[in-house]
Amino acid sequence: MSYVPKNIIAVPTGQFATMAAAATYANATATVASPLVILGMPGTETQPCAITNDAVRVAYLTQQAREPLFAQDFMGAGPPSGVFAITQSRADATLYGIVTTYGPGVYHISTDAVNPAERIYLDTSVKLWANVAYGLIYETRFLIKAALPPTAGNLMVIGLTSDYNADPANWTKCAYVRVNGNDGGRVYCRTDDNTAHNTGELDSGVVVVADTWYTLQIDCTTAASVKFYLDGTRLLAATVFDMSDAAGVHWMEPIFFLNESAATEGPMDLYIDYVKAWQSRQ
Repeated sequence: MSYVPKNIIAVPTGQFATMAAAATYANATATVASPLVILGMPGTETQPCAITNDAVRVAYLTQQAREPLFAQDFMGAGPPSGVFAITQSRADATLYGIVTTYGPGVYHISTDAVNPAERIYLDTSVKLWANVAYGLIYETRFLIKAALPPTAGNLMVIGLTSDYNADPANWTKCAYVRVNGNDGGRVYCRTDDNTAHNTGELDSGVVVVADTWYTLQIDCTTAASVKFYLDGTRLLAATVFDMSDAAGVHWMEPIFFLNESAATEGPMDLYIDYVKAWQSRQ
């Protein structure tokens, strides 16, 4: 059975004669506060499923069509060993590691308050395995310990990218949310398919609260309409985030990126509970 994110009520297709009947129920029942996801059985991915209600997060998840592809809950030894890797603009092993502050299985990365401008990021070391063309669904749970220092350039980025440079606005083939320090922790969304479509960074109007856990989901089930959700609420629902060009070469990896613009402005602390992804294997 596929994993169902928090705040999602599963509607097994076994309760209905057809996928269409399940879709009718979901369209009439789902709300933003209680969104629905339809879980199918192998083979149902070929059946029509007319989803019109945006609170239905995913039309169907099946064991055959979209399997759990990746899961990291940071139990046991954490990066830099294992799948994830840490990269820093300066070496300081005190700024990352598994912590017990919020219970077991939480990874922490940070900047500090006494050294010059710095960057630190956690990724899968250019092992690109996530693909929009395969119906990718990405999910992570994170917490920002305190409000970011209120200066331009202090920021955190959470999401997916195919490449890295010091300015996330220049990343190509990416889908991410960005939190800035100079505007009170507002959340911005961006996608770029490195061809014809580069959308964002757009202000979602949502502000993250310090020391609060959030679940981020980036739903690429439809490459031409990528959707961002924070704690079950869709961000920028009226915006089309199109990553449809160059389908088949949208290979990306998860990334958690922190940038501190100047000395004495940190620390910036990001805690990560887990990273999960689902997509077709063909």
